[in-house]
Parts: sequence; C-alpha cells; structure tokens
Amino acid sequence: LLAGERGRTLDRRRIAAVGHSLGAQTAALLGGARLAGVAPLRDERIGAVGLFGMASFAGQDTAAVMRTLAVPSLHATTEED
Repeated sequence: LLAGERGRTLDRRRIAAVGHSLGAQTAALLGGARLAGVAPLRDERIGAVGLFGMASFAGQDTAAVMRTLAVPSLHATTEED
C-alpha cells in the first residue's frame, strides 16, 4: 500500500496494527512486544496497536510480554470472549 499510488497520500507517522484473538497477538508483536526465546518482530512503521480479545501467549507471562510493548495500545477484552 505504501509503495503504491496511494502511498503518497498516507501519513506514515499514523499507521496502526489492529487484530482480534491471534491477530491481536500479531499486532502486539509488530508493536514491539517481546516473547522469550523468539526473535523480535517489531515493525518500526507501526505507531500504535489495537488489541481485541487477545489470546494469551501460551507458556509466557502475558503481562510481562505486554510490558515490553513499544507503542501506545488500546485493549478490549470481555470475560466471555
């Protein structure tokens, strides 16, 4: 998208990654969240993340992983999600 014709009209400083469930995990990792034993997946183009109904990171302390997030985030999860 950024390389295409519309790329000239996008504000590259305002790109967010948003996901639900496992997609929220992906968005968090692109936003700089770090998993123990996994190479960083941070994408410097991502300036914020929206995490909806994010699944826990199996075998990892999800709270500790989220403390490594490098960008502002919005989280929304329900008890029966």
